[in-house]
Amino acid sequence: MVIMVVDSDRMALNRAAKLLSNLNAAVAVVLFEAALPAIQYTMNHPVDLVYTRAKLSDLSGSELLQKILRYQPLAEGRILQKNEEILGSPLNSDLV
Repeated sequence: MVIMVVDSDRMALNRAAKLLSNLNAAVAVVLFEAALPAIQYTMNHPVDLVYTRAKLSDLSGSELLQKILRYQPLAEGRILQKNEEILGSPLNSDLV
């Protein structure tokens, strides 16, 4: 499973990487601080699950997911609100 996390906060990305990498050996985590590189990545690489902030520096989280789903139509997406962490996300329970 490939999980993408997009967040303009570097510390939040580091926390997400640590949390997700420790969940399961079969999980690959890719991190991006901006929407455009994340979209470009999905053009050539499979992604199963995307976590993104509602507001990014270059796009909104919903705009990002719409663009990613053009290239990865089977991917699941979760928009995290300002203070929401991945640990509390409903999709996180499937990863353990």
